[in-house]
Amino acid sequence: MRIVVVNAPSGVALTATTDKIRAFLANPPTDYKPASKATVDVEDVESELLDLFRAHYPNEKPSAAGPMQDVLTRLPRDAITQYYWPRAAKSAFKKLLTGQSDVRIVRCHLTYYREATREFYAAGDVHRALAEAIAELKSASPEDASLAERWAEARVALVLTFIDDVFDMFHRLSGEEQVFPLLSYIKDEYHRRKNEDRDIPSAPSDQYVLAFEHVITILHRLLEWRSREMTSGDMLARRCDAEHFVLAIKHATETAVSLVRLGNGDGSLMPVYLSHPISEPRRLQKKHPAKEWDKFVTEFQTFVEAAAEVQVDGKRAIFFMPTAIDELRFADLAPPPNFPTLERRWPLIQHKHGLLYDTPPGQDYEAFESAVLLNEIFNPLGGTYKITEGFIDEDEPGKLADTYKEVQLPDPSMNAVHGLVGGLQQQMKIQLAIRDHALVRQSGRLLLYRPFFAKGSLTGGVEAELNNWSVLLQTASEFRRKAIDSSWRLGPAIVIHDASDVAKLNELLEKRMKTNLIKRLTLKLQHEPEKLGLFDFDRMSGPPEFWFDQALKPENELLGTGSTLTRTKKQSLKLIFQEALADVARDSRRMAYLGWPSEPPRELDYVCYEKLAEQTHLGFQKLAREEILPKLFAEV
Repeated sequence: MRIVVVNAPSGVALTATTDKIRAFLANPPTDYKPASKATVDVEDVESELLDLFRAHYPNEKPSAAGPMQDVLTRLPRDAITQYYWPRAAKSAFKKLLTGQSDVRIVRCHLTYYREATREFYAAGDVHRALAEAIAELKSASPEDASLAERWAEARVALVLTFIDDVFDMFHRLSGEEQVFPLLSYIKDEYHRRKNEDRDIPSAPSDQYVLAFEHVITILHRLLEWRSREMTSGDMLARRCDAEHFVLAIKHATETAVSLVRLGNGDGSLMPVYLSHPISEPRRLQKKHPAKEWDKFVTEFQTFVEAAAEVQVDGKRAIFFMPTAIDELRFADLAPPPNFPTLERRWPLIQHKHGLLYDTPPGQDYEAFESAVLLNEIFNPLGGTYKITEGFIDEDEPGKLADTYKEVQLPDPSMNAVHGLVGGLQQQMKIQLAIRDHALVRQSGRLLLYRPFFAKGSLTGGVEAELNNWSVLLQTASEFRRKAIDSSWRLGPAIVIHDASDVAKLNELLEKRMKTNLIKRLTLKLQHEPEKLGLFDFDRMSGPPEFWFDQALKPENELLGTGSTLTRTKKQSLKLIFQEALADVARDSRRMAYLGWPSEPPRELDYVCYEKLAEQTHLGFQKLAREEILPKLFAEV
């Protein structure tokens, strides 16, 4: 019996996300393969915990903002971890184990936050809760051997951790009575300064900086929470000998459904990490007069949608997109209205079966971000207050401007805000690297789409991901030789180029070919110095097909040297030269097209196409089916 644990930090809409998965599996779209319906049982640990709490405290009136937050505020950490959570988790597992569903899911948060003590803590031991649930069920039905055997085989087969952009988490969790109530924090800061006889800012720009400090503090806390939840998911998976996947909810619902099916034993689904240019398209977008994205973005997303629909030998890809989280986009320090704000988010993929993510007002994401999110972050309520004799008018919190676009700050305040943003960006960069490497590790297979776009070389991030993949591959190979088991996923890495992206590499390619050809022939003919002396490699230029005739010394230069060149000897020499040239051309092209500093592992390969931007959905499906996915799905 396989069980899937889905978890997330607060502020990631875990309930709504899981409900979408359940609805999709129970009534799959007619064009989805496989289209067979599945019965799904989702048991929620927090619901069980709330029931326990209400039974013990019937007179408590949880607020509408979030009953679990009331529970975590009311009860100390030890009461949760030692009593309430273990019983709630055990109850959820017992219901799951006694059901008859095709798919069994336990939904929970693995990390809690208690505002009263400002602490994060691990909620409880999922593995132990499952073991105790099995033991109690077996004890209650000792005469039923078949049930006991079935329960004994129950295990957590997959842990699925959902995450979201920290800005969306901020939107969900920074309101009044929520986990991090921004306005209350700002008011408390004014009271604290008054009580401690400290300076209270009176200038609107100084008040704005005070409020923004709390915005940044909340964002830091949310980053920490997300990181802790991912780590907890990883530890749970290791303890249960299960796979762990981290999935941003701005992926298609179908992606999460495929992962649940994978955890339920469907071996036809192949996780694949999608690496693609992000910085260069963003630079082009910022330079565009209308701030429009380059057509590369639409092309790439069309490819992803098309390739995700393709089956090859009964196998289908589960694509992980790094841009499903897009946070590192604070505007550069510049005069208003260019700072403070965020640059445009990488466009959300438009999947026909919808995303796990729902824009809160049900509108376009960019409209929501502009109308709501950016104002909450960069023009927060409480950004200004009326001060009278050292006291704030708590009933009338204000904003610095009508909208974030009109926020104007003097240079000292701008620099203070810029410094606060800089510290947050450093933390985001660290998490981005950790997250992308986790996606590489959990996938094993890499698909690098046009990594040379608009640049002609690999970015540092992409090269680091390739190095990570290569080390995993090489270490697994060493383990095999030593008869040591390696459980991590492994697969090839495929690089897809458009011919226009590699056109600039011809000069580099030719230079490498010449250097490598000379090395190869020198090594090949090291025991036949008289043959090597027949060449002058400095003469080679132009197309490689002319290099042999150019490099071979003419008869007049050979006279008096003791070297002779018969027709047979020339043909034999040409054959050696052309074979070496063919090998060098292949190897040099691979190294140039893969951006690899040395000979790459054999499982790293590339394909090159003309005019990918002109491909249709059907065209991309054909390429994926016939050329790309067969290579990507190969075993290593």
